[in-house]
Amino acid sequence: ICGLRTDFVDGPPSGPQLEVRMRSCEAVARARRSRWDRLTSAVRSEVEQVPKLNLLRLMKEFRGVERALAAAVHEAAPPPGGVMRLEPVDDSLLSWEVAMGFPEGSALRRGLEDVAAAAAPLSSDTEDTNSGDEGLLLLCVRFPPDFPASPPEVWVRRPRLVHTTAPVSFGGRLCCPLLSSAGWDPTKSMLVVLQEVQRALLESGTEVDTSVPMVRSYPAQKVPLQRLRTATFETANNFERKGIKVISPAAAAPFLGDIGRLEFTDKIAFPLEYLEDICSRRALESPAMFELKTSLGRKRHCAVFDWVDGIPKGHAILPKWVMDDLCVEEGEEIHVRGIKLELVSFVKVQPFKADFYEAAAAAGADVKELLTGSLSLLSALTEDTCVPIHIGETTYNMQVLELRPQGAVRIIDSDVERHFEFKVDFEPAPDLHDEAAVRARDDRLLAEYRARRERHEEL
Repeated sequence: ICGLRTDFVDGPPSGPQLEVRMRSCEAVARARRSRWDRLTSAVRSEVEQVPKLNLLRLMKEFRGVERALAAAVHEAAPPPGGVMRLEPVDDSLLSWEVAMGFPEGSALRRGLEDVAAAAAPLSSDTEDTNSGDEGLLLLCVRFPPDFPASPPEVWVRRPRLVHTTAPVSFGGRLCCPLLSSAGWDPTKSMLVVLQEVQRALLESGTEVDTSVPMVRSYPAQKVPLQRLRTATFETANNFERKGIKVISPAAAAPFLGDIGRLEFTDKIAFPLEYLEDICSRRALESPAMFELKTSLGRKRHCAVFDWVDGIPKGHAILPKWVMDDLCVEEGEEIHVRGIKLELVSFVKVQPFKADFYEAAAAAGADVKELLTGSLSLLSALTEDTCVPIHIGETTYNMQVLELRPQGAVRIIDSDVERHFEFKVDFEPAPDLHDEAAVRARDDRLLAEYRARRERHEEL
């Protein structure tokens, strides 16, 4: 039996009728094989060689979640992990789209409902909004080819969350111990992983960013999977330290004095003894670049600010804005590794708020020139992180969307006499509703800038 339908017929013979549609077992088997062939063919087209056992595990996990959802519907029980919908993206088992709900009365549930209500008049303007997803958090789960040996990536797609309240990166990647390389357990099912994801979001007090319309989701993850994988970057200067406690310049002021100038950089300050360890190596890699990794798997890359006599052993000093982006508290431990980074050739960023355009226009600055000048003051860039752009006395956050030639690049060069250029591109801020609004805002700001320039020339 593949379908049932009830109907009431007026004509003879009148009365209720039950329509039953049936298919042979062979037809059902053919349909099932056709569906899985379509899903697995997409995997083979994306990855040249996916081990058969890995592919079977992906199929088993997908079916397991589907069966759990069907059982919850049949028993009228809450869906496991709040998963209301599960679909492969573009018929590929390597990428799942998950619509997740949250318990009644939770702050996250209220925020999702508020954003959904505000987005109702704009729902016709969005292209990727699924009907029935209102009040739900849309996630994208991406699997590496060697899954389950490596953990999947879980990204928030819509709506945006308040960055400082959620265990997600500035670009929406979920960071929790279970999804980190150190905390990943290959034996855990994806149903358990999704339940852990829901629990992590609830326990962290995650809030929905109601200032950004729901029609503006996080940028799609266009870059290849695991571009920041540890194995991608070679260790340099034989330097690696685990359990380094980081503190901010303000916390270090009582025993080091005023080092507030560190806040205007993205660099790290080390104890003097670490310099002695590095200089004892015969071949010194310059400039010295470092990978900073938290217990949740968040990463940033930077150069050294200075080797300071007086920093306690096993400690390092980071700018407070870098600590905020990594979501680490005073005294929290991180893993630091010396690495080799390629020189930057291309940067793509996105302002988080549309106020940035107005501030740039008020300052009479070209947006690309302003971004290029501000980014060139940093030592390194990392995809899916936040960087500050200063206009006057106001700071505007930017999300790093894409970098070339790698997912992490250096900006400083060991040859200070050599000047280099890199291209900068940007996407509109997420609180601009549509392309028409973007063009209208750009036209208005350009007109205001020209008017100010004409008045200045008259004077």
